Amino acid sequence: MATTFNDRQMIRFMNPANGFDKVLHIAHKEWHGIRQSVAYCPGHKLLIPAESELEPRSQPGEMGGMLARKSIGDEIERRGITHVVFQGYSENAEVVLLYLRARFGPDLRCFAVNHVTTSQFDNYFEMVMLDRMFTRLRYGMLNGIASVKPDFGKVFPEIWGGLILNYAPNLPSFGFDEPGDSSDLYAPLAADWRKNLFTNVLAGELAENVDRIKITNIPYGLENLARLKKLKYVGFLKNEDLFAEMASSIAVLLATLAECQPMTQLEAMAVGTPALTGPLRLEEFAGDELTGLTTTTNLDSSPLLARDIERLVAARLADPDAMAQMIADHLTRRHSIATDRYREFLGL
Repeated sequence: MATTFNDRQMIRFMNPANGFDKVLHIAHKEWHGIRQSVAYCPGHKLLIPAESELEPRSQPGEMGGMLARKSIGDEIERRGITHVVFQGYSENAEVVLLYLRARFGPDLRCFAVNHVTTSQFDNYFEMVMLDRMFTRLRYGMLNGIASVKPDFGKVFPEIWGGLILNYAPNLPSFGFDEPGDSSDLYAPLAADWRKNLFTNVLAGELAENVDRIKITNIPYGLENLARLKKLKYVGFLKNEDLFAEMASSIAVLLATLAECQPMTQLEAMAVGTPALTGPLRLEEFAGDELTGLTTTTNLDSSPLLARDIERLVAARLADPDAMAQMIADHLTRRHSIATDRYREFLGL
């Protein structure tokens, strides 16, 4: 079956919280960033496909997904689930929503969380899905829509005015190697315009207190224009391999051009490593010292970005214990706010 309930990888790094035993988050297998944000949330987890049918059709012309929908409903009934949260939206998510509404009526409360920014509307699919969510909200099929993008409700009044905060992974029992004598950056960035890999790589090359830049994607062609002396290709990593690579790095480099709440930033902080990002504009942390150290506005200037990298690396090298404490304090506060926000949004 194409659906997976409480897959081990979706619950092993979860943050526990009282009152979420009746909450089910539904995410998509193929959408990595959203999937990881859901994996760290409190509550049950269901993975469904975004790019294929809920289940194969056994006969030509047969309506696909009926068995999958029924099994989802049966599991919800068996576990006494009262709140369902669609994390991201797709054709399959809509199929599941309509089935659950037909089966359970108003007794089951259904919500959606939007994970995109308006900069992603060049992908027409994102606008279509957001319009679908608004339609389902107007007709009472959804009880509410929230966003992980600050002030999205000021753009679209259908969206709840509060901000959903993402959790970092819960890693209390893992011991990872800390950075050694080498000051290595880790840049887990895709080679597209939004993730800004080329500017990040050039900035890392210019930063004088950086020895190596570990990358998951290769900036093809850049070697013909600039002398790249620091690059080390490590490829795509996940789970413990990802956390270990982050833990052994002096900082994670995520100076992207458009972002909501990057999960790679939170995964880095979970192992005590600061991550440099563009402005995320989270009012909850506007006066946070860590936010000031790890935010850059120099997203299209490698020389200026290099200075911000040097500043962050120098701060960690000068007092690693103070940096670790700042990160720990930030995560404690973040997770407390995140839990309260979900409780408020869902009416728990």
